[in-house]
Amino acid sequence: MQRTTIFLKCGVLAVPGSRCCRDHLCNDGVTFKSLSSIRISKADQWKIDSNEFQMFVEDVRAILFKQKTFDFDDETCFNDEGFQSIVGLTKEQFNQLAATLPSMRNSSTRSVRVAVAVFLAKLRLGLSNRVLAILFHLDNKRVVSHIISQVRKALINDFVPYHLGLQHISREIAIEEHQTNIASILHSNKPDQLIVIADTTYIFVQKSSNNQVQRKSYSMHKHRNLVKPMILTTTIICALINAFRPRPVSDIQAGSEVAYYMLEKFNQQNNIQLRLSEIAKERSGWKTYDASMCLFPELSQDDVRTLCCGMKMIQLFIL
Repeated sequence: MQRTTIFLKCGVLAVPGSRCCRDHLCNDGVTFKSLSSIRISKADQWKIDSNEFQMFVEDVRAILFKQKTFDFDDETCFNDEGFQSIVGLTKEQFNQLAATLPSMRNSSTRSVRVAVAVFLAKLRLGLSNRVLAILFHLDNKRVVSHIISQVRKALINDFVPYHLGLQHISREIAIEEHQTNIASILHSNKPDQLIVIADTTYIFVQKSSNNQVQRKSYSMHKHRNLVKPMILTTTIICALINAFRPRPVSDIQAGSEVAYYMLEKFNQQNNIQLRLSEIAKERSGWKTYDASMCLFPELSQDDVRTLCCGMKMIQLFIL
């Protein structure tokens, strides 16, 4: 059957008796990397008898019946959109991730690529182990659980240390490539000072199919599912984001004008506070409110953004 597989994938017919070493095999089949290296050197005529042709047709039928729904050993099985929908990474990013796990080996039940795909699909889609076993043509949910445990340990040892933690980045790179001008102007006293800001803000997340996660992440105040990074830290997810996602701030040099404007306003006298203090001392005279009494000026989003020195929560207050 392997001769037929090579013919269907590469258009090359291996002569009877052809052999290959064990490194090119996975699950009793030729690996996709090995198939990709096969090239046609010259064109020959192929003569077969009726019995051999019958066996060839039967092998083709058997291969079609064994065709997997999710075959991540075959890079041509999905395009970039398919990879992103299932595992959350592009094809190139997935190949790079699978190649950075030297502690993992192909086994009789799965290849390294399939194991990584199962783990990422679990994170991305939140499907049960039983459903993942069906989609990836694995024996049962226990096999899926074992695969997820293996990939998690491999990522923690081989991938996370290079993309997360104080050891994965130098102080100079952090200042030059990641520290914004706003942070330097507002919080530093020296030009080469590193600024680290730990904020307990929330991050909106998709509604999980896991009922327990859904209940714990739902915010009664915001009426949405969210997590607080300072409370919940997922090392593998953070490492994947650092490795394959763009930086949250595209231009770290922008914002100098806003920073100096904030410093200027910070040193000015708070006229609103003084006015409110004077009003609080006066005797209140209540009267019926009328729309014509409203003297507050109409402001655009840019005006509000200038007053607030940022964009956070502005959209929530605009009707």
